[in-house]
Amino acid sequence: MEANRALFYNNDHKAIITSYPINPQHFSNSLKIMNWKQVINLTPKQPSASICEDCLADKQLYLKLIELIKKNPGIGLIPYRATLEFYKLIFHLAKKGLNFTTPETVSQKQEFIVNYCHCKRGFRHLWSKALGGLNLNINIPQGFICGNKEEAIEAGWWFQQQNRSFIIKYNKGTQGIGLIFNYTNKLVKDKNKFIAHFRSILTDKIWHEPCIIVEELIKADKKRLGGSPSIEFYINQSGQVIPSYASEQLLADDKKTFMGVYIHPKLIKHQHIQTAFKAGKIFGQELSRLGYRGYYDVDLVISPENKIYAVESNLRRTGGTHIHEAACSLLGKNYLEKFHVIGEDVVLPEKLELDYQKCLNLLKGLEYHKQNQFGFIFCNPDMLAVNIANLIFIAKTRNQVFNLKKEVEKRLNQPLVN
Repeated sequence: MEANRALFYNNDHKAIITSYPINPQHFSNSLKIMNWKQVINLTPKQPSASICEDCLADKQLYLKLIELIKKNPGIGLIPYRATLEFYKLIFHLAKKGLNFTTPETVSQKQEFIVNYCHCKRGFRHLWSKALGGLNLNINIPQGFICGNKEEAIEAGWWFQQQNRSFIIKYNKGTQGIGLIFNYTNKLVKDKNKFIAHFRSILTDKIWHEPCIIVEELIKADKKRLGGSPSIEFYINQSGQVIPSYASEQLLADDKKTFMGVYIHPKLIKHQHIQTAFKAGKIFGQELSRLGYRGYYDVDLVISPENKIYAVESNLRRTGGTHIHEAACSLLGKNYLEKFHVIGEDVVLPEKLELDYQKCLNLLKGLEYHKQNQFGFIFCNPDMLAVNIANLIFIAKTRNQVFNLKKEVEKRLNQPLVN
């Protein structure tokens, strides 16, 4: 269901293939808001865990996909992220002699580069290689690439002896999975007890895989661009690295679960973000030389000492890509200089059981209007099935956008009060 946010990817003239049909009323409303004329949504009758496998197994979907490619020679096939199943799909289509492109996917011969650079180890290695010796006032946290669990515990003890908090990272973790925050004042000072403690918590099978990252935990200063901003880039088919947008990341109370992004004019003018864009572009040029194409981001942390750190990179479309692309379509490519845009998962109490129409009724009068360029847009109402209102908020000032967000959240919770 989360994939249905893909409605806002790119611009007009597209077919979106999703596991579950996008809410028809939402689909129609969104096309009117965006002024899109030629967008279709294709789905399999019985979705499996893999949409790419469904494209081959579902006869009706398969024939429609073939028809689309034949009628639109050179059409681009764009996945959220290239997977083994996606490569199997495009290999099958290529064998049929169909004329299509994959503008955000490297060839399978170069798939290793994506897998290597997308992980925590690959980021530390490539960032150091690309920016080593350059003085750009941006660093990665001091850390170690450990060969196994025992070595990771020893690395943690090294930080503990210096009274420095540290984080343990699963090499292939994503969306907060495989992150363990460790605060020095809450840990024992005895080495044997320290080792026994971490052996008792590093029991999941992921910690038995080779390569674990242990690095200094940089405290995020929330007063400085939210503490954890992020920048995104796009590498086109020519290998050119193009800056995309910057955002403040909105995280849940656990400080690691991604909830959304906040894009606003102050970001692109901020010295730290300008520095990060310079460094991120150099990092991207190294990715480009290795053969990578498509989107990537760099997640940042700003410390209380006002120092900026790069902590990881994701080689794919991210949780904010569709928000940026929707804002470009709706407000123009220069919206970053004029508007405040928030895209967020608003978590609702389970007792509410709201559907799309109920939400629209509750939020009447707050919908986005082109005339005043203010209001909310439903991004993916299908997530209401799991009590999440996935929304985009647009306004011209910080106060307006946060007041709008506050009013929306208040109204969505109103049924519970009544």
